[in-house]
Amino acid sequence: MNKTFCKFLCLLLCFCILLCHMPVCLATEENTEDLPAEENAPQMPVIEIASLEDFLLFAENCRMDSYSRDTIFRLTTDIDLNNIEFDGIPIFGGIFDGNSHVILGLKISTAGSSKGLFRYLESTAIIQDLNVKGDILPVGSRSDVGGIVGINAGVIQNCTFSGSVAGSENVGAITGTNLPGATIEDCAVEGTVSGKHFVGGIVGWNAGLVVSCTNRANVNTTAQQNQIDISDITLGILTDTESSTATTDIGGIAGHSAGILRECINYGSVGYKHMGYNVGGIVGLQSGYVVDCQNLGAISGRKEVGGIVGQQEPEVKLQYTTDTIQILKSQFAVLSEQIKQLRVNAGSNASDIKNLINQIEKHITKVEKKLDYLETVLENPRIEDLESCWEALEAIRDSLSAMESAMRKLWNAVDESITDLERDLAVVEGQLLAIESTLNNAEDNLGGDVFDVSDQDTLEDLTSKVENCRNYGAILGDLNAGGIVGVISFENDLDPEEDITVVGETTLNVIGAIRSVILGCANYGSVSAKNSRIGGIVGWLSMGLAKDCVNTGALCNETADYVGGIAGDSSGFIRACMAKCAVSGDMYVGGIAGRGSVASDCYVMVQILGTERIGAIFGLVQQPQSQVEEPVTRNFYLNIGTDPGAIDGISYDGKAQGLPMDAFMQLQPEENIFETVSITFIANDNIVLQVMLTAGSSLAEIPEVPIVAGTTGVWAGMDEIDLSHILFDLTIYAEYTAYSSVIESDLKDANNRPVLLMQGDFANGAVLYASSLEMFPALQQGQTFSAGWAFTVENYVQIYACRALLPQALDTERLVLLVRDAQGNWKERAYRIEDSYVVFSLSAGDDAIALVEAEADGILTPEVL
Repeated sequence: MNKTFCKFLCLLLCFCILLCHMPVCLATEENTEDLPAEENAPQMPVIEIASLEDFLLFAENCRMDSYSRDTIFRLTTDIDLNNIEFDGIPIFGGIFDGNSHVILGLKISTAGSSKGLFRYLESTAIIQDLNVKGDILPVGSRSDVGGIVGINAGVIQNCTFSGSVAGSENVGAITGTNLPGATIEDCAVEGTVSGKHFVGGIVGWNAGLVVSCTNRANVNTTAQQNQIDISDITLGILTDTESSTATTDIGGIAGHSAGILRECINYGSVGYKHMGYNVGGIVGLQSGYVVDCQNLGAISGRKEVGGIVGQQEPEVKLQYTTDTIQILKSQFAVLSEQIKQLRVNAGSNASDIKNLINQIEKHITKVEKKLDYLETVLENPRIEDLESCWEALEAIRDSLSAMESAMRKLWNAVDESITDLERDLAVVEGQLLAIESTLNNAEDNLGGDVFDVSDQDTLEDLTSKVENCRNYGAILGDLNAGGIVGVISFENDLDPEEDITVVGETTLNVIGAIRSVILGCANYGSVSAKNSRIGGIVGWLSMGLAKDCVNTGALCNETADYVGGIAGDSSGFIRACMAKCAVSGDMYVGGIAGRGSVASDCYVMVQILGTERIGAIFGLVQQPQSQVEEPVTRNFYLNIGTDPGAIDGISYDGKAQGLPMDAFMQLQPEENIFETVSITFIANDNIVLQVMLTAGSSLAEIPEVPIVAGTTGVWAGMDEIDLSHILFDLTIYAEYTAYSSVIESDLKDANNRPVLLMQGDFANGAVLYASSLEMFPALQQGQTFSAGWAFTVENYVQIYACRALLPQALDTERLVLLVRDAQGNWKERAYRIEDSYVVFSLSAGDDAIALVEAEADGILTPEVL
């Protein structure tokens, strides 16, 4: 298969993808008010909702789409929907002013889609200053599920939701779907959100604007939430997502976004380890604009996992220009007119001249038919027509040869004295030569090329871009994990996103431009992946540009391949980036990229650990996809530990080389991240302490872990961190473990049963030590010592009760329980018997117990504690 045929085949495949208002009486008075306040805005009537009855009547009236338009509805009290059958407000097109009140007890569990407090919000609608608490857990198809709105075409601002939201696809705690032109602003959520596809803390599927929103809900954080049931699979899922058998497109703010996400913060955990594709701290799958966003939550998934974006799809522009078939058609049209003129000038010349001219005209007719056939192929291109297209081109070439032969005979037959005829023949011959040139250079205007133009990014380019975002959360994936973006690449064949811009009429000559950018972003969280492609900024930069980015988060997995301080694996452009981190992997490990193509003006301070193909800049260099004059230039590193060389053990002067400390520092840009280190302690989604120190200093004091009721908290990983000589930035997270309710003694009987059990609140690592009492020193007359133990408890918060193992020979009807208090005095204690244990309370300072048999007049009556 020749090169031209391959190009034609690819082009036809591309074409296949592209072608393939009612009156109401409420319990309150109606008035008018101009809300929202706008200059010269017409006043709108205001209806107050002052009771549950008012609210339910309002909801029923909203079954008519025109009822709510051009009207303000204002809550003047909280609404409690507990024990109320309510399936949402059907449609709303006016202004709903929550007036900072709460609608609580909302429970929606009916079957269907477009579920929420409001099912549909029209483009004229505004919901503001409203707080909602409840659970949106529909059954059935469960698409477009939101805590406040199912499908939003209007504005939702300054609202909160607290509770649980679950659905199948397009699921979010504010809205399931945010349509083009719709806005979500200054909203906050907490609780849990779960679904199968396009699931976000704020919005599931976004094509509008989401700005200044905060998520504290956990999104798909259990194994059950990440499993998919066969009954949930719809045709839409099969054709619109990467995999129908896995959860996809999960984000702290949005599941999928082709719109704008601006100034949003995610604190919630997102995803579950080793499960789910396209998982991001802000958005799972995005082809729009993400700017000034932050993630502090832990992000987990199987594939395409990022602190800000899981998968970023490039923008594609196709520009069609004139192709070979169109050129030939035009040239033969000119030739036809020239031949007509030749016939006129020939007049009544000899019949042989006319015959030759007739022959040429016949060949022209044949060619025109072939060109008409080729033109019809463009209307419905099919792979099976390719061979016949090429046969038509060969037939044109044969006719051209025959016409040239006829022309030579004409020259011999025409009298040289006929000046006009001679001129016409020269013109025709010139046109034939032009046609021959077009055929011989058919490849020049047939097929096409695709170019990555990301390196030419401008301020006006606002699609497929992540800009000025920060990640502090830990990232855990199996494949393609990045501190900012998991991967820049196209979704698979079953996801024909409408993100291709076409310029010009469809032809067989096309130029494609691809663009995708990560600009001015910083990662401070650790990134790890089980298998391969781990990057401080992007796991796999299959195309696109990473520019002015900073990574100080550690990249760790000693068995993973393709690990890099900026990109794990890169076929795109890396410009003016900085990395200060430890990088560990197996093969293809680099301070900038494990494997890379283009890098310039980058600075790294790294500690590299790997087995082979390692380097402080690149582990290995691969051929760039685009023509670049100097692919690798002006990259410098400061190595910590053994020098691995710049690229696969070798440094290159002026391109990729190491420098001593003084020289390296002098080369730094104005924002020098290498002279200082940052130590950040984060607990309960908040920064407890952030300290800036000179690189190489020690940390003198560690903050106390904030208290969370019912748990024990520790700073995770402290035993693995050397705080005496800190060279790299550290982000340390508080790890909380719920109190244990029961602990057992270290001392067991012959049947391996603990002799003592304590009930209470016990911190992590709590221990109950017990030792046997051999005898009781001061028994009263008629009492016999049976068993006893001294005990101590470490790391307890509060003890509610103790259980002591009863000896088998003990007559429980004669049992006396004695406890030694803090003053060393033995006192009788009330008890009850449960199974093989005696249960009793303890007081502060108690440290021993004794089980004694007594005569009948010496027994305490057992009582329930």
